[in-house]
Amino acid sequence: MGIVSGKGGVGKTTFAVNLAIALSRFGKKVLIIDCNISTPHVAYYLGAESYSINLSNIFKGEVDVKFAPLSHHGVMFIPASEDLKDMDIDFEKLNTYVSKLDKKNTFDFIFLDSAPGLGDEAVSVLKTAKEILFITTPTVPNITDMVRCAEFLSNLEHKEMRNM
Repeated sequence: MGIVSGKGGVGKTTFAVNLAIALSRFGKKVLIIDCNISTPHVAYYLGAESYSINLSNIFKGEVDVKFAPLSHHGVMFIPASEDLKDMDIDFEKLNTYVSKLDKKNTFDFIFLDSAPGLGDEAVSVLKTAKEILFITTPTVPNITDMVRCAEFLSNLEHKEMRNM
C-alpha cells in the first residue's frame, strides 16, 4: 500500500508508522519501505538511531532486498539513506524489489511511505503500490494537491480508482 500526499508535512510517515505498530501488535507482519529519499524519516519515527542497510544499498546491488528489512520494536522497515550522495537512484526499479518481497508472502502488509507530490520518488510509489491511501489535512491547497495526485493516478493504465 502506498501512503501518498500532494504536500509534505501532512502526516504520511506518522500514519504509516503508527499503523504498522498497531498491526504488528495484532500479530501481523508489516514492512515499511521509506521511499522518500530526499527527506527520509521512517527510521527516525521508529526510534531506530542507527542502521547498516538502507534502500540505496538495494538499488546499488550491494544487498539483496530479501535480506534488507531491519526490525525495530516489532516493525520491519527498510530505511532510506540520509546521505545526500545516495539520492541518485533509479526509482523505476522499485516495483521489481517490492514484487520480489511480495511474492515471498513474508509480509501481511507492505507500506511504501512516499515522498510528497509528483516527483520521481512519489510517481514510483503510485506505479508500484497495489493500493494507495491518500493522507492530507483539511486545507484547500493540500486537498487540491491530493486531487491532482489522484488524477495522475487515474491516468495510469494499470490502476483502478475506487471512491470510499
